[in-house]
Amino acid sequence: MRKSTHFYSLNSEWQYRLTCAKDNTILNKEIIVLPETLGKGKSYFTQITSGISVLFIDFNLTKPIKINHTKSDNDFYIFHFDLSEKTSSIKINDIDYKTGVSQSSGLTILSSDVDSSFSPPVGCRTLVLRLLIDKILLNGFLKNHQNEGPLIQEIETNNEPLHYHDTIDSNSIVLIESIRKKSFIESLFDSYLKGASLKILGNFLNRYSDLKEEKNEITDTEKKAISATRDYLVKNLHNPFPSILFLSKMAHMSSSRYIYLFKLKYKVTPNIFFTQEKMLLSNTLLKSGNYSSLTEIIYELNYNRLSYFSSKYYSFFNRKPSDDFVKRVSIQL
Repeated sequence: MRKSTHFYSLNSEWQYRLTCAKDNTILNKEIIVLPETLGKGKSYFTQITSGISVLFIDFNLTKPIKINHTKSDNDFYIFHFDLSEKTSSIKINDIDYKTGVSQSSGLTILSSDVDSSFSPPVGCRTLVLRLLIDKILLNGFLKNHQNEGPLIQEIETNNEPLHYHDTIDSNSIVLIESIRKKSFIESLFDSYLKGASLKILGNFLNRYSDLKEEKNEITDTEKKAISATRDYLVKNLHNPFPSILFLSKMAHMSSSRYIYLFKLKYKVTPNIFFTQEKMLLSNTLLKSGNYSSLTEIIYELNYNRLSYFSSKYYSFFNRKPSDDFVKRVSIQL
């Protein structure tokens, strides 16, 4: 396994030192090209504003590598959003954590003052967005949420560095996918990446800024009931939406109370949540190479008309399903 060791900084100093020490090729101050001996792809690094930077990685490895990140002289948080096609691994304090959009820990947050390593998958696309954020900018927010939800459970208690794991919200997944579809060399790519990254950070902050309201308005029993219906929806994406009446009865509450609490907890209505998750699943199926036609996919997702599915897909991804469809290759013996 190939190993690479470097540190991060909020400016491009780390990237310059990395390219000087390794056989990577730097196209300009933002882009590094992966060596052909390891695979194909590039990374893009830019400073969004004072105290916030972003690294976007999009490559396909042909050989395994382990990227070691040493402690940094700067004090910042690293937000790791992982949409790789297969599971990646992040090692923190000698413990391996599985990460990826298919895992329950597509989002990992760690501190720059701890050694860590990242092992991307081989033979498939690695798609990662990393936000580097000065701790001064976030410490006030984190302290205000010390007793609210799982976030603070991993936040530097007893002088131990942060390592927090969670799913990636649907809106952020769409934003990261939209970045992937842009070319690094487009004249507006830098501006687009910065704007999308700030929205992704905003999604994270919004996700936890309402925890106090949620804690005051929803009981533990109601929270478990709402979570159970969410899990039911995720497990039944191949079926039609089951109806609010069915879900509210499952949660043992009135329909109006159920809709209100679901939206309070997940920021969208049950129907919109179901549609978002179904569109993300359809995107995975379209790219899987396991189907001979779009018709096979829409039937599997329980849609009756291709035109209806296409309009839903386009409104969600701003692309036609055919743009992402990878047709199954028939093997003739």
